[in-house]
Amino acid sequence: MKKILLVFFIAAMFSTSAFAVTPLKLSLWQTISAPSDKDVRGVALGIGSNFRQINGFSFNCIYSKIETVYGVQLGAVNVATSVRGLQMGFVNITDTMHGIQLGIVNIINKSPALPVMIIFNCQF
Repeated sequence: MKKILLVFFIAAMFSTSAFAVTPLKLSLWQTISAPSDKDVRGVALGIGSNFRQINGFSFNCIYSKIETVYGVQLGAVNVATSVRGLQMGFVNITDTMHGIQLGIVNIINKSPALPVMIIFNCQF
């Protein structure tokens, strides 16, 4: 059973051009990534990244800039235009939020209440 799952995983990895979006994205820095698709539906891992949308989980060691997040954005510095889910890191910045931010500095630019909070910020 494990071998069958491994074969399906490898086939999905090498056939990303057949999908409209990418199930796995590996980023070195900003736009240096494989594959170079701007939309991810699955997992994005890297040191630093910059892309359009994620539906799933994004982990970057240093920096992550994503226009639209549906899911989890995890890293040292997280920047987004719109987040529906969780942002977790030392610094979290977004324009609009429907979810929770956890970190040292949390900023929701278009928040009607408190746009800047420490440790925790949320908007629903």
